[in-house]
Amino acid sequence: MSAFARRICLVGFSTGGALSLRLAADCPERLAGVAAISVPMKLRDRNMIFVPLVHGTNQLVRWVSSSEGIVPFRRRDSEHPHINYHNVPIRSLYELRRMVDELEERLPDVQCPVTLIQGTDDPIVGPEGAELIHKRLGTSQKKLFTVPSTRHGILYEDIGDTQEMILSFLAALSSSDRPDRATFADTLWLTDRLIT
Repeated sequence: MSAFARRICLVGFSTGGALSLRLAADCPERLAGVAAISVPMKLRDRNMIFVPLVHGTNQLVRWVSSSEGIVPFRRRDSEHPHINYHNVPIRSLYELRRMVDELEERLPDVQCPVTLIQGTDDPIVGPEGAELIHKRLGTSQKKLFTVPSTRHGILYEDIGDTQEMILSFLAALSSSDRPDRATFADTLWLTDRLIT
């Protein structure tokens, strides 16, 4: 993206939000800010504590047989079955937990402006995770918005004007940097493509 814009803003939902914050911890030179929505820092599903054990068992089974493991996938009932996977690989859940653990350690390294948005009754991600992220971020330019919602997909469904919050965040970054109009329009266009 740096070939197309002088400054970059990351907008990430769920795992994408965690990845955006993890990248921000490396303090890329052209990163202007991050908007992270429903970051899976604290998952509500208590069975996630067994993922490392199941993943390890799956690896052992793969080493001694041609099987993919005892439980290679986990069934998922999605809010949006037309766009989400119906089954999630155990290995991806294991890697998600590893990445989130690393992110938690690196949050103090995030120095760019950050907007966090979290649903109050998200069935996937507990709101205490967003509070933890907000508290541990190294930047002083941070905001946490909570949206009354019982859904995880607050960005896709635009619950509580989530999309407008992101656009306002980007506009505030733009006005503080004073880019030319074409750059700002390009930023909004890219953001709109990410949101829709």
